[in-house]
Amino acid sequence: MSVIYFIFVLGLIVFVHELGHLIVAKAFNIYCKEFSLGFGPVVWSKQKSETQYSIRAIPLGGFVAMAGESEHSIDVDIPFERTIKGVHPFKRILVMLAGIAFNFLLAIVIFTGLVLSQGGINTPPDAIVDRVVENSPAQSVGLQKDDRIISISLPDGSLFTPTDFYDVINITQIIGDTMTFNIQRNNQMIAIEITPEYDAANQRYYLGLFVPPANFKPVPWFQAPWYGFDAFITSFLQVIASLGLLVRGIGLNQVSGPVGIFNITAQSAQAGVRSLFALIAILSVNIAVFNLLPLPILDGGRVIITGIEWIIRKPLPEKIEHNLMGISLFLMLALFVLVTFQDIWRLIFS
Repeated sequence: MSVIYFIFVLGLIVFVHELGHLIVAKAFNIYCKEFSLGFGPVVWSKQKSETQYSIRAIPLGGFVAMAGESEHSIDVDIPFERTIKGVHPFKRILVMLAGIAFNFLLAIVIFTGLVLSQGGINTPPDAIVDRVVENSPAQSVGLQKDDRIISISLPDGSLFTPTDFYDVINITQIIGDTMTFNIQRNNQMIAIEITPEYDAANQRYYLGLFVPPANFKPVPWFQAPWYGFDAFITSFLQVIASLGLLVRGIGLNQVSGPVGIFNITAQSAQAGVRSLFALIAILSVNIAVFNLLPLPILDGGRVIITGIEWIIRKPLPEKIEHNLMGISLFLMLALFVLVTFQDIWRLIFS
């Protein structure tokens, strides 16, 4: 069942992303030869009008084959004005950003649905120690009940200020190394250094702090979209913050690839439908932000190239564009190999 859940989660996110590209491309009358979920051999296909809709054997992505894209050959004569290169650059940018926008929309819809399904929201607990587990890293360094975590000094010397207890959990998973908790205890400031332990069974870093219970806040149904949007913004800002840490070389060893996502999906499915859909929303935001990165092989990089071409009023030399694509493809493959190796290493040796 874990495989089915994994395909469902990844398939839904990819489907929505590629559907965004397809809808906007067709709105601008760009010829789309194929809309595909997955790569490799075709498992199922159906021709509708001028577009073939396909499901392929490897469920790790998808694509929309648009006329004028160098990576997809178009075997029929298509007027230039119906190619991706033949439309105005602004329209081209909208096509490229549509997949990201649809992933954001998917997250908002799911977060809204989760608010509606439970009739309210769980507000995060404050960054205050509730209980300490015996014989844990937290107990060994002297953390106590009611200690308020004001800030956390990271290994690179920067300071992280948690807004709630969940931020403490998230930064612990990202860092996975010695940190200094700057806490307030009885109106005094105390600095406590703590090193989390790795919990191999749950594949998480462990401090030994009980998570305080969230506070339930009833929400009228007509306010659910607002709270769904607010949850999306929170998730988006968390991803941006994590990227900022990665740029500084912090937390790269905690980045997960398909193997890690597979394990997280299996755990979420066991926790229930709500947990599974919450994971879909979070992953949808993560994938959308990742696609915004300025690598030419990603939507964000293609937007930048299109913007440059719009400014200089001519296409980039084909050789330069191909070289940029090749470099970004190499970087993507290197990242894929790295995160997959890390995922497998954690499974085998943790």
